[in-house]
Amino acid sequence: MMISRRFGYAFVANQRVGTEAMHLVAGSDADLAYARIGNHKHDTPDQMAAFLAERGLDAGFEDLLVFGVVREPAAWLLSWFNSRSRKALANPAKRNHRNYTGGHAWAEFLELARSDDPPLMTKARPQRAFFTASKGGPDVRPVPFDRVNEVFAKVLPEGSAMHGFRMGDPAHRKNSAKDVRMTMDEMSAEDRRIVNEEILPRDYELYLRARAEADDYPPAVPAAPGELDRRVREEAALDDVAYETAFARAQSLMFHGAAEADIRADVARYVHVDADALLAEVAPRVARMSGR
Repeated sequence: MMISRRFGYAFVANQRVGTEAMHLVAGSDADLAYARIGNHKHDTPDQMAAFLAERGLDAGFEDLLVFGVVREPAAWLLSWFNSRSRKALANPAKRNHRNYTGGHAWAEFLELARSDDPPLMTKARPQRAFFTASKGGPDVRPVPFDRVNEVFAKVLPEGSAMHGFRMGDPAHRKNSAKDVRMTMDEMSAEDRRIVNEEILPRDYELYLRARAEADDYPPAVPAAPGELDRRVREEAALDDVAYETAFARAQSLMFHGAAEADIRADVARYVHVDADALLAEVAPRVARMSGR
């Protein structure tokens, strides 16, 4: 997740829609962010609201354009199939081996996914969970995956790194499945219909709504970072939030080639963060994700 009052938006990170790249490219926009898998990166709207409430923080969601990216369910499920085919999951001794799809062809995987008792490897948290708030979370506008470039450029302010994010740019693709066993071009029209209309119909409705509404989304309006930014930077009780936010900002600045002195100056604004320790952790991650 990422909250950027300075650029007028909050980003809810759905899964398998390029969020690794979005955080890498645009983390420098953040007043508060969790960019690494685990912890709160993939919080739903309600989880975001609870996270802030537990820490006495107010993001001012009512003043922000709150959005996430939704993918056509057929492409989304195929992405999980490819990702879970990776060799790291093949070892039966590994805890996550139960998610391994490498032993199944797509047709078999699809039949398992539509069965009465689908195995864990065919399941993931539905996309709609990232766009549904029932316990005080903000309303989240869905941006269709295949229209990210034009929508981001239209609704996010110039000067924001997210405004310049481009899906499909090789430099902005950091977490695509390495072992791609099948592409959408190889998927039959019937398989596509089965996923969209039978297996994940509510997510498909969400995706269609995103395509219908995205042209009418209001532009984000930048605001003063204010208390959210100040408290994250200065309060000892928020040192874990400060570390993750500084991490997100530092990795983005480093990715874009900022001078080390400038990155250190940015990290130094977070009073309770050890810059040396943070940069030692950020540098190899950026090198790996950038192919450097």
